[in-house]
Amino acid sequence: TVDQAINFLRDTTGANIAVKWPTLELVGIDQDSLVSINLKRVPAHVLLRLVLEQVTPNIYDVFDGPTFTIREGLIVISTMRDLRPATDTRVYDVRSLFTKPKLQASLYRNQPCAAELIELLKQDDWWSQYEALEFDLNDALSSTNSGGNPSNKHRIGLLKREGEQREKELANPMPLSKEEKIDILAEIIQTTVGDPNEWLDEESTLSELNGNLIVKTTPENHAALSKLLLLLEKNQAKHFKARATTIEVYLLLEAAEAARLKQDYKGALKKTNQALRVDPNSREAQALKEIVTGTLSR
Repeated sequence: TVDQAINFLRDTTGANIAVKWPTLELVGIDQDSLVSINLKRVPAHVLLRLVLEQVTPNIYDVFDGPTFTIREGLIVISTMRDLRPATDTRVYDVRSLFTKPKLQASLYRNQPCAAELIELLKQDDWWSQYEALEFDLNDALSSTNSGGNPSNKHRIGLLKREGEQREKELANPMPLSKEEKIDILAEIIQTTVGDPNEWLDEESTLSELNGNLIVKTTPENHAALSKLLLLLEKNQAKHFKARATTIEVYLLLEAAEAARLKQDYKGALKKTNQALRVDPNSREAQALKEIVTGTLSR
């Protein structure tokens, strides 16, 4: 019986084991429930889990299943619902996630474009870029690799097409409402912090008030939530830094191309070099610099 199996574990390990039989009996598990296990050289906790799995009733509510926990050196066996850690309520200030970080540090390199850059960034929305916790916005915003060694004419065409596509993206922003952003944040939390069933069963709850999250959950979940919010803040800053770099390079290359068409090659080279200082890996800037340098050398 399950009682005999637990006594065997108690005798062979010397562990202090307390079984809350009245609670287990309420969900259909009594001391005479039968188990049959034939194992050698396995850890005691593995054997105990297998014993409890064999007497788990065929029920729909997973929280009524048997489990165990360790409290100050004592192994306590009961239902999941009974042994769940106590919850507490904490308030998290998340207003920074709904406001855009200051970008002055990225603007000093290009004062003539600063005003236009700020205006374009006002239209940008980090939340609309959200796809997963592992953000890789640099890749999403990087230029297309043209590959090979195309002719100058092809490079100019490629640059123009990519510039037109970015201009179209910048001109058609899709900002989300505050309510939509809160819904996204809640979804992130409820699918990554703790067991999703806790939120579905309202054992853990979440609400928002004036930019503050009011969360009731276990201490372990609160610790995970704090780390998650810090990760989101870092990725928001990463997004805006990458986005500011992308737009700034685009504005500089637009000015460089305009100067090149006016045959002001030195001015075009100056703007292109500024773009490369902002983003040394910009393929468009590298391509345009090669075009302008080649023209100047002739």
